[in-house]
Amino acid sequence: MKKRYIKTFVASMMLTLAMTSCVDDKDYEPKLPQDPSITEPKDYALPIDENKTFIHPGCMAAQSDFDRAKRHINSGDEPWSTAFAALKNSRFFKQNFLRINLYKGYLLRGSADKEQYLEELDEYYKGAGNYDQEYQDCSSAYSKAVYWKLTGDTQAADFAVKVLNTWAQNCKGVTGDNNKFLAIMEAGYDFASVAELMRDYEGWKAEDQATFKEWLVKNFAERSIEYLDYHGNWPDGSTHYWSNWDLGNMLSLMAIGVYCDRPDFYNKVINYITYGSGNGNWRRFIGYIHPVIAGEDDIDLGQTQEAGRDQGHNLLSIRLGAAICRIAWNQGDDLYGYDNNRFLKGAEFVAKYNYGPMIEKQQGITLTYPFNAMIVAPGTYHQANSEDARGQYCSGFVSIFEHYKKYKNLSTRYVRWAAKTPGQSDITADTTKVVNIEPETYNHNQGAGSSFGTLLFTEDESALRK
Repeated sequence: MKKRYIKTFVASMMLTLAMTSCVDDKDYEPKLPQDPSITEPKDYALPIDENKTFIHPGCMAAQSDFDRAKRHINSGDEPWSTAFAALKNSRFFKQNFLRINLYKGYLLRGSADKEQYLEELDEYYKGAGNYDQEYQDCSSAYSKAVYWKLTGDTQAADFAVKVLNTWAQNCKGVTGDNNKFLAIMEAGYDFASVAELMRDYEGWKAEDQATFKEWLVKNFAERSIEYLDYHGNWPDGSTHYWSNWDLGNMLSLMAIGVYCDRPDFYNKVINYITYGSGNGNWRRFIGYIHPVIAGEDDIDLGQTQEAGRDQGHNLLSIRLGAAICRIAWNQGDDLYGYDNNRFLKGAEFVAKYNYGPMIEKQQGITLTYPFNAMIVAPGTYHQANSEDARGQYCSGFVSIFEHYKKYKNLSTRYVRWAAKTPGQSDITADTTKVVNIEPETYNHNQGAGSSFGTLLFTEDESALRK
């Protein structure tokens, strides 16, 4: 009878879980089983400076990053010298990509507005849109901007400015279905990243830069605000969208805020991290804290919102969060340390799961991969880490490793594995060093502004520690 009872109980529980996994209650709010209320955070709210002044350049790369890189390049030091060679050999540096290809003057992602555009769209645009042209152009412009900052080469600077001016003069904005907010977040960040490096270039006319700023604010910053406030008016509410949607629009808005000297844009992101209604709120983005597993972890691990979806998007969310932390740090705000280093806990969780098999193989050990079953959005219930795309390379981890290890002297047991070169079979035994040449990147999940991490973000061994 006991066995029969157990079988009945298990079957009942499985049915309950199955029903939960496909729950369709529009009013259902995700539950964060360990954390306090998101609506009234008292102990971890971030300060807001309404009169904030910005440091330039101050998006992903600060002037100190360029000064450090130049010093080491001139001295022939590694890994900076090899990383600089990688910059010069990258295809987006060697070729001048300016392939602006607009649909009726618009950047398009997803299906276009049916009443206005759909009838005239050919099959290519129906499926993909033309947003890939922006990534290519901005990747080329960003590589040229970095090269100019390091060498003073005006030919490279002129091309970067040409890309920015051409887009501002010809692109009317972004269109499509709700996927347009993905193009808005990616392009806004890319354009702002390049512009921030070029803002003081004498060859960029003041009137052209003013036009570019107006275009950037109207077509990207204001649209990101629209998304964060209304989330496309989706019936399920603000938690319908995955964390990367929120984080990407937050990143874009923050970068534009820095470049355009708009504290209101920047502060909206700072406020959203604590009080935001969507999955970009960092207590939803990193929604559950797992206690240290003795003999494996050095710190608690923070389960991420997209961990049960697939690892490509899960890694993307970490990269976006790393960029937000980096920009804030350059502006004097420590998001790295926010809520007891919550972001590091999330990065360690993602890195452990993705690169744990490599650690197990090299060290002959077996690791444990914790996961707390969670409702991550209305109607979406995850019970385990997704195996999909597990272990792929993702840029962005170099900046995470360099900050937490060299500035704060905190353990980066798993992050240091994620910060390695793609295809590298081993890493240095010295945990303070990572042998890495983070390349110029181009794909729709990387963006121009995340490129050349090894070159720009590798700190000196004598970096200040907190």
